[in-house]
Amino acid sequence: VAALDLPVFGTYSVYRAIHQGRQRFLQLGCSQVIYAFAKLVGVLLLINFGLSLENALVVNVVATIIGLACLLPRTNISSRGRWLEQVTPLVSAATPMGVYHFSLLLRGGLVLWTLQIMSVAADTMVGVFVAAYNIARVPALILTTITTVMLPSISRAIALKDEPLAGRHISRSLRFALMLYLPICLVLMAEADNLM
Repeated sequence: VAALDLPVFGTYSVYRAIHQGRQRFLQLGCSQVIYAFAKLVGVLLLINFGLSLENALVVNVVATIIGLACLLPRTNISSRGRWLEQVTPLVSAATPMGVYHFSLLLRGGLVLWTLQIMSVAADTMVGVFVAAYNIARVPALILTTITTVMLPSISRAIALKDEPLAGRHISRSLRFALMLYLPICLVLMAEADNLM
């Protein structure tokens, strides 16, 4: 059942990237909200009607299909020129990022696997580790949101050869990140023991 979600989620990721590149942030944001809401409804149904691995995977597939359906109607994919010539630079740029993100995922998995192998009270320690790890990821998730908006905006400014606009995008995003992260850092410094 899990394998059924791979092509659907892959297609969903492609359409998200298309909308992101065309700066359709409203439709992209609405689709992600609906996608998350569909998962929430699925979790509530699982709680009421019985939790199992197969049902959880089915909920995940259905939620992905719903999120994809929100992006499909107004998307128009057009290809001009030779396909290989267009895709080659994209693959060259995406390969290092793919290796980087795979390394990050592998690092998190290795830490968790090591903890499970070495810990005597595995369930308790793993639960505490996952909770602390998710709290520590919150600032990174916020930064991911900023980069999701900034990348197409800066790319468009550079394509229009408007370097001052690109510079303003970068300076404003850095200013926003500083205003956002400084309170978070202060809270983490003051309440590190309680949070972790």
